[in-house]
Amino acid sequence: MITLGKFFGDKKSYGLLSNLFGFKSLLEALKENKFPEESTANPGTFKSSELVDAARLMLSFYKEAKLKEFAEKYQFEIVLNLFKRVEAILNELQLGSGASPEDVAGGILKTMIKTKLNKKPLIGQAKGYVLNVNVTGLGDFVEITNEKIDALNNEDLLNNVAVTSSEMKMNFDALFK
Repeated sequence: MITLGKFFGDKKSYGLLSNLFGFKSLLEALKENKFPEESTANPGTFKSSELVDAARLMLSFYKEAKLKEFAEKYQFEIVLNLFKRVEAILNELQLGSGASPEDVAGGILKTMIKTKLNKKPLIGQAKGYVLNVNVTGLGDFVEITNEKIDALNNEDLLNNVAVTSSEMKMNFDALFK
């Protein structure tokens, strides 16, 4: 795993994560009718599985058609705004209403990676390189392009990206073979 550094300053990625984990906290509190227990998952530190779980909860809410109909009929703006917020997240990730939790989680990770790698090593160029040094001290240059980032699949992203203390870590060998 290579540490890419802090992403706290990346407003788009942090905003997506804040919205997703905020939904999770709100919906869990409403569902259980009690203050949520302490969670280790937050926008700066989470496991991929926690990101998928948060997306699953958000999408489960979004698919509550009767709740949306009721909110529209009686003009419950707060509830309607929650539905609009989910739609905005899906639009930002270029996903449709049929997106899976893995699609949402993978889309957020891809957004984070693209933003970070466009700063270094791409530096606004079409392609860049990362020197990946293995345990024996030998190094391989890994070519990075936006096309390669866009082509990453959800399973690889979820298995090879970690976030701790607002730092993103990636397994370049697994992602950019």
